[in-house]
Amino acid sequence: MEQYLFKSQQKDYSVNIKKISMSSSLKKKLHNAAINCIVKDGRPFGDFRREGMKKFLSIAVPGYIGPHRTTVARRLHHLYLQYRKDLRGILMKLSDISLTTDLWKNSRHSHFIVLTAHFYDKCLKYTSLIIGFRQFIGPHDAVQIKKYINYEIDRLQIRYKLRSITTDNGSNVKSATQGGDFGVRISCYCHNINLIITEGLCLWKKKSALRKYVSSLIINLLEELILEEKKIFYRTIFYSIFIFLECGWIQQQLMST
Repeated sequence: MEQYLFKSQQKDYSVNIKKISMSSSLKKKLHNAAINCIVKDGRPFGDFRREGMKKFLSIAVPGYIGPHRTTVARRLHHLYLQYRKDLRGILMKLSDISLTTDLWKNSRHSHFIVLTAHFYDKCLKYTSLIIGFRQFIGPHDAVQIKKYINYEIDRLQIRYKLRSITTDNGSNVKSATQGGDFGVRISCYCHNINLIITEGLCLWKKKSALRKYVSSLIINLLEELILEEKKIFYRTIFYSIFIFLECGWIQQQLMST
């Protein structure tokens, strides 16, 4: 049939033949690689159907069309079910499990909660596995947090295996976990050290109007001095005073006078 086509049609025909002749095993392998890429990099489900990506794939892998977003969503659902099945099998063999949980929000102010299990296997290998991850919708009070943790551990049937739970010192999560229902509550040491450092050095705090005003005056003055002949000396003074200012030392002196 190809001999009866025009030259432009022959080109399209040969491309179609290549698409049809791609083996199902190769297509499945490429689909799995594309879906793993989407999961690993957190990319949109329809990334491999965009015009730029389709053009790239037509050159890199002639005849291959990336998975549709519905295919990706369906495959992720199957992967999730398989992960939950494997997770139950692993936790079923354990006798002692410790938990950690945390809440946070992203740049769009959407809140999330995660629950992680920590344990040693028979070979004394330390392992951590995520057993729950959800977008947290509704009030972030102790009742809702405790309800979510109970929901996850009851689904996996590991309540009698729990020995401890580690959290930060937020009043809501602390109230939800200190009753002993999930084992002994442990305050996160890393979180405590982080609070000590940030509070002690006044890091990442919003500056008051006084501090902003004094900071601007000192910065402007020292920037002018830096332009003078003793550049290195004044630069040292500039950074020293600015660091003390950020730590709240100058503000405390001004308030006490």
